[in-house]
Amino acid sequence: MDAFLHYFAGTSQAVSVKLLSSVDDILWLSTFLTPNLSIKTRINNALVYTAVCLLQTCLAFLISTGGETAIDELLKKHFGDHIVSSDKLLTLISGTVLGIYAVVLGIAYYQEEIIGSNNEDVEYSSIPIYSCPLSPEEEKNAKNDSTTIEPFQIDNDDPKELDLKELTMKEENESETSSPSLFIIAFIGSLDDLTLFVPLLVGKTFHMFELIAGAMIAVVIILCFCVFLVKCKIVSDFLQKIPLCVIVFIFSIVILVKGILIV
Repeated sequence: MDAFLHYFAGTSQAVSVKLLSSVDDILWLSTFLTPNLSIKTRINNALVYTAVCLLQTCLAFLISTGGETAIDELLKKHFGDHIVSSDKLLTLISGTVLGIYAVVLGIAYYQEEIIGSNNEDVEYSSIPIYSCPLSPEEEKNAKNDSTTIEPFQIDNDDPKELDLKELTMKEENESETSSPSLFIIAFIGSLDDLTLFVPLLVGKTFHMFELIAGAMIAVVIILCFCVFLVKCKIVSDFLQKIPLCVIVFIFSIVILVKGILIV
């Protein structure tokens, strides 16, 4: 009974720590779970986020078994008296790399959405129109002909064309919020969480299996919160209008500020 209570207490502490350290994940994770994405894509994104969090707990355990001491000695060797803590270093690296990745996403967004749409307009407007002159006899026959030729019109309300447009927009959204992008953002953004897990593992606040169980419970809570959040149409439409590069850049700023404040 005592062992069960100890395991429950350690798992509860791990859940609390994971929720506190990953509450900012809701800022960007919701964009990968919006209703405009297919169910398969949303499930894949949820599984990728869960796998990254599980990988994070394993890295925290490895670092707690001696990796943190090695990092501190390496920093002391290169920085001397102006030593930077491993917590501060990991957090600053995480924020910097995420900022760089946000710039890469911004360049890709500019090329696809802005330059790409302008090129399409130029292509359509540059289509030449050819006309053949009529002979006098043909002009006379055309004037005497009482048949009226209706101009060709495109029905913009054609259900097939509307379905094609919706499918195209859906594919573009899914390509932007793909699983590789989610893996990069989640993995880099979770480096600062290691600064909380490692000291608690070293201090025996909870053990490896308690951390895994607590982290998985916290992940389920975060995913449920994101799903319920995007169920609101106003929130979902707002998130869909924000480019992913902007959300990642804001996330990187939050992590950098957090790292600067670490003493």
